[in-house]
Amino acid sequence: MAIKLQVGENKFVYKAGSGILTSKEKQRADKIYTDSSIVFSKLNEKETDILETWHLRGKAANSLIHRFSVNTEEKTYFWRMLYEISGIKMPRTALTTKTKRNDFLTASLVAQYKLKDLREVGTWSLWREVVGSVKVADDERVANWVIGYILKHPITTRDGARPLLKFVRNRLKNLDTSKLMKKELLQKLSEFDEKKR
Repeated sequence: MAIKLQVGENKFVYKAGSGILTSKEKQRADKIYTDSSIVFSKLNEKETDILETWHLRGKAANSLIHRFSVNTEEKTYFWRMLYEISGIKMPRTALTTKTKRNDFLTASLVAQYKLKDLREVGTWSLWREVVGSVKVADDERVANWVIGYILKHPITTRDGARPLLKFVRNRLKNLDTSKLMKKELLQKLSEFDEKKR
């Protein structure tokens, strides 16, 4: 499995976790690149506000991930490819870490929710900060829990979100959440409500 990336004018490489790529895997990577380019060029033509723009990008990314069965290992390169084909400069933090401050990952996660509900809570910058924060961005299950929590208990400012994000960061500080079952992880996160009582 691989993702195609541009490394210069008309020069491309195939990025994969490991191993020698087969011609079939390269063909798949070419198809992902071509289809993504078409989808995102059409999106760039739409005039919408920033939250809706990223919501649409997230929906498009999720559709491509589903259609091509893009796996977790490939996603780091997939996000990078989306930055390239969209002509958006990738933040240094998204290059040096797997997820933090990765707008396409954030968009992918928030696109699972209704735009109307997201709008009622806040702007793209609020969602970007929330999802990109330490520990939230490390595990999609944590990000989904935080987004769901904020939608149920409307937190509409960065200051309002800080206690929740601080709790998540401190509670999961020394844990590798990938080793936790979903039930165990949710149990640890639900301690936030108990702490507030």
